[in-house]
Amino acid sequence: MIGRFARLALAATCLVPACGAPARTDTPALDLEAAVAIRKQALAAVSGEVPSPDVSSALRGRYVSHEGGEVIELFGAEGGLALRMEGVAAAPVRSEDGSLGVWIAGNEGLVVEPIDSSGDEVIFRGRSWRRDLGSRPAAPDSGIENVLGRYQQDGGGGTLIVDVLEWEGALWLQVNDVVLLRLEYVEGETAVLGSFMGIELEVGWFEVWGDGPETLAVRALNSNTRTLFFQTYGVQRGPTFKIEPVMPVEELRQAAMAASPPAEEGSLRDPDLVELVTVEPSIRLDVRYATTNNFMEAVFYEQPRAFMQRPAAEALARVQSRLAERGFGLLVYDAYRPWFATKMFWDATPADQKQFVADPANGSRHNRGCAVDLTLVDLATGEPVDMTGGYDEFTERSYPFYPGGTDRQRWHRELLRSAMEAERFAVYEYEWWHFDFHQWAEYPILDRSFDSLDDAE
Repeated sequence: MIGRFARLALAATCLVPACGAPARTDTPALDLEAAVAIRKQALAAVSGEVPSPDVSSALRGRYVSHEGGEVIELFGAEGGLALRMEGVAAAPVRSEDGSLGVWIAGNEGLVVEPIDSSGDEVIFRGRSWRRDLGSRPAAPDSGIENVLGRYQQDGGGGTLIVDVLEWEGALWLQVNDVVLLRLEYVEGETAVLGSFMGIELEVGWFEVWGDGPETLAVRALNSNTRTLFFQTYGVQRGPTFKIEPVMPVEELRQAAMAASPPAEEGSLRDPDLVELVTVEPSIRLDVRYATTNNFMEAVFYEQPRAFMQRPAAEALARVQSRLAERGFGLLVYDAYRPWFATKMFWDATPADQKQFVADPANGSRHNRGCAVDLTLVDLATGEPVDMTGGYDEFTERSYPFYPGGTDRQRWHRELLRSAMEAERFAVYEYEWWHFDFHQWAEYPILDRSFDSLDDAE
């Protein structure tokens, strides 16, 4: 049975010059495809270079204007740095002749607006904006939370992806990181209408089976045809994410144990692995690879323990102290990882998901004792916080700059990232939970068991 769940209204501008184009008679989906195509053409003409990783890392964050309290956000997108603000989903930031500019859509196409930085402030549109994570957002009400998520449609023009997200307390619809439309959530059967590229639209959700909306429907008022976008995932998560290994686990284990880590050249530091809880006892552990509660449902470690090179462990202890001042702590899922486990992960994972595992031919930074997988714990409740995706979840929700989810989820993610970066850890581009210590290249790849580490102490 298909039942009407809720309706939303579109009430904002888009990010492409064609917003003012005359009404078209084809379906809304084709207009969305046209918007994305126009955006790609415009970006191809943008001058300048993507800012360096160091510049991008230093600038990322939420900023509030000194006058009026408006908000902009600088975040990782489109292979570099982008700016988000009301009505703008992802305006690319480029560097040219030592200056930074934001390319934003105007009446004549994309135009560049200068942006400058000074410490924890940026100058944009002639105003000063201070870096401000803000206070912890409240959780959205269940009605709005139920419609959040990622939807997609596969057609002749390729895949269209629609993110329905909460941003700065409002509900937004984002198309392929291009178009940002503000939505009005309305309970029940009331139809609220809006406009996109000259077409009057109706937007709503339908539940097909189960308890939540699975289909986003867009209909032009002059058409009886609804364009359906099917939900890839929402904000609610189920059990631990699992893959289907390409080989049986025991065969993977035998092959990994018979193999050897790659040879390394040059002068490297002597390993000095220490157990995290001996450096900072208040750090909590949930070492998934010492249990079957992991993406391969197999046990890899003899003991549920976590080790890191001493400088990295001491830096993590400082992160713990910094977070405690805000009422949070760290929960560590994994730290030092023997090389054989990295090889098992790689050999087990299907080709289209290998961005979530390290290539054993190069070794993992976990193998060097300089990477850590972790999340936040709310000290008031003792429970892990809600993030945009689950640990070891092989989907886009795991990306550290995935735009979807709730304000609260992304605030947690940003708090963790900013605290870790303050101690010179860098987040991995595909996993919000994975951080590399800046000295990782100075240490060798190791394949030692946890038992042997006890013998070395």
